[in-house]
Amino acid sequence: MREKLTVWALAFCAMSVWAALPHVDQDDVTLVQDSVSHLVTVTYTLRNAPAVVTLDIQTNVTGAAEGPWASIGAVNFRTAEGAVNRVVREVGVPQTITWKPYVSWPGGRYTDGRVRAVVTAWATNAPPDYMVVDLTRTNTVNFYVTADALPEGDVTNDLYRTDHLVMRKVHGAGAMFRMGGLASDDPNSAAYEIPHLVTLTNDYYLSVFTVTKQQYWRIMGGTQPSAADAVFPQTSISWNGIRGNTSWPSTGDFATAHAVGSGTFFDKLRRHAGLDWFDFATEACWEFACRAGTDYPAYCGQLDQTRLAKIAWYQENNPDGRMTPYAVGQLEPNAWGFYDMLGNGWELCLDWLSMNANYSDGSAVVEPVGCVKSASVSNKRAVRGGAVNMPQYGMRSAYRNGAGETQVNERYVIRLWHHAVVR
Repeated sequence: MREKLTVWALAFCAMSVWAALPHVDQDDVTLVQDSVSHLVTVTYTLRNAPAVVTLDIQTNVTGAAEGPWASIGAVNFRTAEGAVNRVVREVGVPQTITWKPYVSWPGGRYTDGRVRAVVTAWATNAPPDYMVVDLTRTNTVNFYVTADALPEGDVTNDLYRTDHLVMRKVHGAGAMFRMGGLASDDPNSAAYEIPHLVTLTNDYYLSVFTVTKQQYWRIMGGTQPSAADAVFPQTSISWNGIRGNTSWPSTGDFATAHAVGSGTFFDKLRRHAGLDWFDFATEACWEFACRAGTDYPAYCGQLDQTRLAKIAWYQENNPDGRMTPYAVGQLEPNAWGFYDMLGNGWELCLDWLSMNANYSDGSAVVEPVGCVKSASVSNKRAVRGGAVNMPQYGMRSAYRNGAGETQVNERYVIRLWHHAVVR
């Protein structure tokens, strides 16, 4: 039966309650536009504790301080720079944000009393929904409330598939869902997909795309991929080669369980970004994000070829006859904005591949991390999502397969997980 390490969630809750919540007093926020350059300068002061700071520019039609106020839309102030969209550590010190409305809001009108800046402080254990890691510069991580706020526009901009890494928060804390599949979905897989209720205890980030060749090269070096290959998934990898530490699931604390081997991709990415938790997802976290609130076999609904062709590269939707994955992000995402979670490549997960009672006895569980290795458990780690050469029956959120820890395969891919806590 699967292990449950609910103490991790309790430990993080305990860490979060001792400190006063970060805060920005809106009465202290100023917004001034230079009459010559038209540059807008916003000032604020962060109180109590370090925080992720975000900005909203709002307007009204009455000119009255009480509003009503409405945002001009994040797309119109995504050129904001300075102490914004990042962790601000200086408490009690005035901070500055600059914004060029003539660049990102050229049709907008700035009038005294009708435009204001709203500055929000997000606790470091509850950051905004989007996290973006700059792979060209160390310790450069930004946070955004919506995808519209990303500086380079839509997440499908090639920049976010090559030199930056976009991760979307999954609101898992307290969420319950049915994990596994129905016997009628695929009778041959019933022993591996016993349905059971799962409650998650933590929010977490997942990468919007699987890691591409260019992103991998940015961290690991070697020969740079060609422009034509840059946005294809990094493949020909192994579970152990990417992670290094094979002790999962550990009976230790959160940090011990998520320890990775020195010099591995996860280790180097953590050091590059200055973030502590890059890892594979557990099967439970992966399946919850894949389902994106649905309870159908696939997140597009039933296993209908017309629907599946819109979301997945697989055996019946493989016009080039490929045995290796297509470029990431070419098809439609699921409802939570994750691309290629079904088809294209096998996504490595933390859990051991188990079946029957080792996987589940049908009982409800909390934050499962997979079974402990034993003689009755396979020597393979779980992989999810199917692959480009997989038949239609594998295009299901519950479908499971396995990979040896040192097994290298041209269809294994990496979808990054990170705990929704930042330094």
